[in-house]
Amino acid sequence: MADFINDKPETASGFFGKRGYYKYSLRDPSHRNIIDFNTAEKYFYGRVDRNYIPIVPRFSYDPETFYSPFRNFNSEWVDKGPKSAHSFVVDAFEDLAMEFKKRTLTGQIDTTDPFLSNLKIYKAYEDPMKLYSDYLNDYLSVLVTEFKADKVKVENFDDFIQNLMVYLKNSLQTYAFTMSGFVKSRHCPIASTGLAIEIADLGTSNDEKKVEQFWKNKNWDFFVNACSNYGFMIDQFVPWRLVADIGGPVMAEYAARYDMHTTTSILKLAFGPAYDIGYVNFSDILLRLYNKVKLDSFLREDECTNTLAQYGKTARTRVYPATYTREQLHKKYSAEYFIRLYCKIRFLEEESTFEEYKQNILIDDCIELSQSSSRLTAFMVFERIINKTFDYRGSLSYINKQVLAQIAEEQEEQGIPVSSTDDFSGY
Repeated sequence: MADFINDKPETASGFFGKRGYYKYSLRDPSHRNIIDFNTAEKYFYGRVDRNYIPIVPRFSYDPETFYSPFRNFNSEWVDKGPKSAHSFVVDAFEDLAMEFKKRTLTGQIDTTDPFLSNLKIYKAYEDPMKLYSDYLNDYLSVLVTEFKADKVKVENFDDFIQNLMVYLKNSLQTYAFTMSGFVKSRHCPIASTGLAIEIADLGTSNDEKKVEQFWKNKNWDFFVNACSNYGFMIDQFVPWRLVADIGGPVMAEYAARYDMHTTTSILKLAFGPAYDIGYVNFSDILLRLYNKVKLDSFLREDECTNTLAQYGKTARTRVYPATYTREQLHKKYSAEYFIRLYCKIRFLEEESTFEEYKQNILIDDCIELSQSSSRLTAFMVFERIINKTFDYRGSLSYINKQVLAQIAEEQEEQGIPVSSTDDFSGY
């Protein structure tokens, strides 16, 4: 099977050529639930809402919300301990697994297959908060290393931020800093959505094994059709990964058990905006990084210009960088300061095409909106704009009239009562 990627070394051109062959040669028009999640908007599936605002499962910060362990975790259904997902996903999968169990008992499918007979869960929901925390720890360590390698000496928080932004401008399009940026990045797996389940523990790089163990499997056609019947899509490049199709009628029936009757209501009730929780620790993260890069003290050389005799000479001064507690930092720097900084970083993460003066106008408007309404409302509006869901004309009145009216219209379509005083921050 030389036409597929295997465990042998590949050149870059060879890799992409064979990956393309895998993708297009195995396409089956009758299997419409096999989806390529690596391309276009499908990559963001379950990680952004209809307005492309980054989202996370609500149970990642509220365990009481539409969250269930797979109830048969002590049986053969789950490998290596309990796994969990959205409650409606758990219900659908357990019905699917029972269907397989019935077919194996009646001899309708090959029972010797290790993966496509008695379904076992090897991987399910991964907490995006923990994923972000682990990722951020690594990223901050890299930044600390760069500060030290370049022998950057900061005297205070202002000095630190000025230097930090230089590093971030060169890296943010690849390595996000904020929670919202992380959720949309390649570093955040689809497992963070609570919609994905993996029924094998295989590596994803060997296309040859995928073909042999799945595409050519005697149970493959039954598996694909059964997944469709129970509301699951199959990842084309990870054929043992099932992803709940929240836009389809079958999964909608499972979600309706939890009072979620449309795709929009699933996105609103089962998920929450990443900025809602991501900004909370923003200043703490910056303070932690500041404390890691600042030195206890250092010598600064200043050119003497006081007298002609001293002109051209240098004087050494020992500098002791400023220290801050969390309370001292927030006393010295206002909430508006951190909102402005956060927005500037988000612009960089999104590869914004806004000219700098328009960025500043938008940030000013959002700061004003945070004061007149709420911080979360301001961030919601900001995220809608930078994720290009509509044109921004550079005025706060436009935000109030257009964006909030747009949200009210969406809620009205769902049958949700809306008043002129509604706070849309959680939307």
